[in-house]
Amino acid sequence: GVVMSRIKTGLSPEELIAIFVDINSLDKVIEAKLWELTPDQRMEVLAPGIYVQNVTNTCTAVRSRIVNVLQGKSAMNRPPLLQLRDDADNRDRSRSHGNRRRPLRGSDSSR
Repeated sequence: GVVMSRIKTGLSPEELIAIFVDINSLDKVIEAKLWELTPDQRMEVLAPGIYVQNVTNTCTAVRSRIVNVLQGKSAMNRPPLLQLRDDADNRDRSRSHGNRRRPLRGSDSSR
């Protein structure tokens, strides 16, 4: 909060990006994607916080932020949870139905 706002006022946007890349151990591919963005888009990627937290892979999380920003969305935009559950349920159901319809190998269908 307060510390970050003071840091932002004392540094150039380019310095902030360099710090963001460094403290999150971003790879060269993600760093290059950040630099391809406009300055406003880069700041939008940083808006949720300069330190990426609660993720398994920071590069994947930052890539997701970049994609969201390029699509005109908020950096942290996520689909509704219900939509994710519905998609998973439908996928599970289609797998289970598909397995029931297949005849077993070597079975005789005339029995």
